[in-house]
Amino acid sequence: MDSRFVNVDEAVALADTLVPEGKLNKAIARAWAYSGLRDIGPGEHWFAEKELIPNANLSVHKPSDMYKAIDIALYHKTEGGQKIEYRFSYKGLGKRIHSDGNTVREDGIYSPASGAPIDVSEDAYCFHLGSNGSQVNCIKLKYWRLPIGDDGLPLIPEHQVLAIAFFIRWMWAVKENVANDRALSRQDYLNARREARASSKMPSGIEMEQVGKEWTSLLNSPRFKQF
Repeated sequence: MDSRFVNVDEAVALADTLVPEGKLNKAIARAWAYSGLRDIGPGEHWFAEKELIPNANLSVHKPSDMYKAIDIALYHKTEGGQKIEYRFSYKGLGKRIHSDGNTVREDGIYSPASGAPIDVSEDAYCFHLGSNGSQVNCIKLKYWRLPIGDDGLPLIPEHQVLAIAFFIRWMWAVKENVANDRALSRQDYLNARREARASSKMPSGIEMEQVGKEWTSLLNSPRFKQF
């Protein structure tokens, strides 16, 4: 385990000390911890990149630690290891291909001109290729990640444990309808979240949008830089 991360149960154990003894359901608290982790959001060190292989149905499962996709590229990998990239259309919005600045490759092998762009769609669990994507045998994905431990439970950055514990206490107060504690625990969480985001160097919304543009986000630019 990365030393910067701890198991979710450490935050649950801390939260257990913030509510009346024996009142916290730990299974529910773990679910709240995951919600709190998503609310705080990824920091600068939460980038990841993976190569995925489509199955016979032309689908690939999203990584279990994926928070949000940043960039995707479709390739046919030859036996010699050469990667031929294919144009695609994400949710039917324009043609997408990465650009390496070499017009010869872009007009030829690098961006095959034959056939329509491959349609790419997604649901909560998978990316799906259109029926003309049968030649794709390698998908490269860049994404924001929320780390998951070997036990399938979230890993929490050490400096966010207190914020997550306060989030759990806030959710407990809402569930139990503890009127006097709801507002106080919410404010405690918001203060702790602010400090956690600062420690994580969490990009602001504007900065995240700029990162997306620089990394050629799926949502912003019809042409991408090279992976």
